[in-house]
Amino acid sequence: MTQRNTKMKITFDTSVWRALGIKGCEKLKKHLKNILNSKAQNIELWETVPALFETTWDWIKEWKAGVAAEMAKQKIALCANRIIPAPKTVIQRAIADKFHLNKYDIREELKYYIALMIKFTDIAFLNSDKFWTALRDSVKIARESYVEDLKKLAVTCEDMLGTAACVPGIISLLLQKPEVRNAMSVALCERFDLPMEMKTQMALYSSWESLEHTNRVLEFYKTRLEILVVDKKMPLPQDYLDFEIMICGTRMDRLVTQNINDFQRYNLSSMKDKLWTLKEFKDFIGLS
Repeated sequence: MTQRNTKMKITFDTSVWRALGIKGCEKLKKHLKNILNSKAQNIELWETVPALFETTWDWIKEWKAGVAAEMAKQKIALCANRIIPAPKTVIQRAIADKFHLNKYDIREELKYYIALMIKFTDIAFLNSDKFWTALRDSVKIARESYVEDLKKLAVTCEDMLGTAACVPGIISLLLQKPEVRNAMSVALCERFDLPMEMKTQMALYSSWESLEHTNRVLEFYKTRLEILVVDKKMPLPQDYLDFEIMICGTRMDRLVTQNINDFQRYNLSSMKDKLWTLKEFKDFIGLS
């Protein structure tokens, strides 16, 4: 019989990788290797695709390709090829698990991202125009698609409410209406590119509520929609990145972040027991 892996699965968001830096990663790596640090032996570090791209891009924008390359090496050593795939895949897998649907084999996707992380250790590759353009464009397209979702949903809400659209808490009330619930379900099915059998299962708003991971996405959308409709504040680029890190990171037992308010400010009840600060993580494993 195969022994079940009972280690606590932990992932870092961008702020933690940046706070650790190369020296911090070296110290953490040494601590995890020491078998005398008993609690450290009971955790497993994972990287997420959004954090991999965001940290790499941030350092490159600062003309620190050498730091980006060295940090990729540190991540490979600490995470040992454990990487959470793209948010779309994470959501689709969660739905497949819930409804006992066939899951496509993600091994090739994981191999691709692991190979990409290895390529990120090459400074020449990171400095190439091809890489800069591809990364910048992919982030831009994904962010604009997310913003477009919220804009369409905001129009639906405003058309129904008129001047009442500015009342705080109105989105939760509005989402009791079948037509608005349907619009939200359609937007999310399209955002995560669900195949037909999954669209059938997730066509109802209640289906998105019924699954912890998709309900977390629903909560995020509702909160961002409220900010857009009531406060007239457009989503920032960081909102999209937080969203993707949240999707991937909260598949783990803990998401460690320096910017805990990036997630808490959305008041997502399902995030309550997922977040740790870097200090809390260090205290847990006994790293001073």
